[in-house]
Amino acid sequence: MSWGLVSWLLTPMIGKIGMEKFQGMRQRVAKEIKTSFASSNVQEIS
Repeated sequence: MSWGLVSWLLTPMIGKIGMEKFQGMRQRVAKEIKTSFASSNVQEIS
């Protein structure tokens, strides 16, 4: 088993999907922050 961290750049993604769709995604996350997007991860890795 192996683990890894990856990332993606937000600016190019916004350019691909458009600001309107991006705003819709932000609104969905804000609305569902305590349900669909909730996490039980509570420790911070420095």
